[in-house]
Amino acid sequence: MGVAAAVSPDGVAAGHLSVYSPIDYLLFRLFKAAKQLERSPNRKIAAAIIEDYEASFHVPLSDSWIDWTHPELFLRDNMIVPFIKDRKRETPNLESEIIRRIPDLDEIWVFSVGNNFDIHRKHVIKPGV
Repeated sequence: MGVAAAVSPDGVAAGHLSVYSPIDYLLFRLFKAAKQLERSPNRKIAAAIIEDYEASFHVPLSDSWIDWTHPELFLRDNMIVPFIKDRKRETPNLESEIIRRIPDLDEIWVFSVGNNFDIHRKHVIKPGV
């Protein structure tokens, strides 16, 4: 069980989030990347560089908690709900937009940051497949 954390309006989190909140936050950020890349004629690759990969993302990503062809928010933790609610002011249909846009990415690369600030690619995800 994670330590309670607060997610500020700009999306910065302090402390450890609970089990599902990090994945919801990752899906939101990947949605934003997909939205920025939607008009690109080139391959669309979104990269996520995660400092707390082992604590918050290793199990959900390694154990395939997300159906990448139909990625849905979990919205099971009170920590992330206010953040998502604020984002819905900008994108009222956020959940359906996440489901629609993330599979349009060709690949998602997930990197972890090590103790010496070295970066390692942990996952290459092909969401539309």
